[in-house]
Amino acid sequence: ARHFGAGDIKKLKQYFYNSIVITAVTAFVLTTVCAVLCSEILKLLSTPSNIFDDAYKYLLVIFLGIPFTLLYNLLSSSHTTLYLKGWLLAPEAVFLAISTVLNIALDLVCVIVFRWGCMGAAIATVVAQAISGILCAIFIMKKVSVLKLAKEDRVMSKPAVLNLIIMGFPMG
Repeated sequence: ARHFGAGDIKKLKQYFYNSIVITAVTAFVLTTVCAVLCSEILKLLSTPSNIFDDAYKYLLVIFLGIPFTLLYNLLSSSHTTLYLKGWLLAPEAVFLAISTVLNIALDLVCVIVFRWGCMGAAIATVVAQAISGILCAIFIMKKVSVLKLAKEDRVMSKPAVLNLIIMGFPMG
C-alpha cells in the first residue's frame, strides 16, 4: 500500500511477488510441521482420550488447509486499498461472505448427509477457504492490473523479504 500510494508500481510489484513467495514457503513449512506434529500438539493440549481421534482428524484437515487460509489472507489484503473505487463492498468482503455461506452449507452436507463428523466440518472449512482464496486470485488477475506480474517483476529482493518479515511477523 505504501508503494502504491507513492506511485512506485515497480516496487509494489516487487513486494507483492516477494510476499507471494514468503507466503508459499510459510504455508509449506507450517503445513508440514503442524501435520507431522498434530498428535503431539493434541497431547500437549491434554486432549481427552475419548475425543482424541476426532480432534486429530479435524486438526489434521485444518492443518492441511493452511495454504488456502494463507492464500486468502494474502490476496484479500493485497487489493483492498487498490480497488475499492466503484464497488459497494470490497471484493474480499464479498468473497468472505460467499465463503461463510458455503462453509455453513458444506458443514450440513458433510456432517449430516455424508456423516463425516468432525472431519466433515474441517473439510467444509478448508473447501470454503480454498474457494474464497481462488476467487480472490481470479479477481486480482482479471481486475487489478497493477498486481499483474511480468517476468521482470518476479525477482526476490533481500531488503523486501526482510522488510516484509519485520512487518508481517508481529501481525502473524
